[in-house]
Amino acid sequence: MKPILIQGAMDIEINTLIEKVRAVKDIEIGGFIFYKGFLAGFPIIISKTNIGIANAAAATAMGILKYSPCAIINQGTAGAHCKKVKTLDVVVGKVAKNINSFEKPFLEEGTDYKNWIHTDFRQLEEETSHLLADAKLVSIFKKLEYKKGKKHIGAIGSGDVWNKEKEFIGWLNESLNTLCEDMETT
Repeated sequence: MKPILIQGAMDIEINTLIEKVRAVKDIEIGGFIFYKGFLAGFPIIISKTNIGIANAAAATAMGILKYSPCAIINQGTAGAHCKKVKTLDVVVGKVAKNINSFEKPFLEEGTDYKNWIHTDFRQLEEETSHLLADAKLVSIFKKLEYKKGKKHIGAIGSGDVWNKEKEFIGWLNESLNTLCEDMETT
């Protein structure tokens, strides 16, 4: 039976999962740590990707090559882009949007992010410029009960940035319809 690969960037994002997995064995592959075990009789691989898109991509590739998972779930902490998303809410990304890719116009003095153009470079090679989630996994999430907060399904913005400017975060939410952002999804 092929395992599910569950990923998190930091110890705080994977430690609770590791505690729940039976027969944990940690394995290092290419500088990344993978924890192998079982949850409810199902094989699980937990991957510590470390922070950032490049690290997450490398850890994901190594996990795929080593374990050939039937599904990959990237989970962790994210920053909200809208007021309806609160602490302890769960956001499932139906789509991931790269929030690193913007064409910025030349201005003589300063810049105005409201004039930036979202230019995800994947759109040059594909019909869509965004990564879509597995519809079956999203459907399973919809059916699950969660009582600690609300469940949201929508767009996750991902990039190697820690946005803290409220106006810019609001603009990302408005222009890309993102619910939150992380640094490991794209």
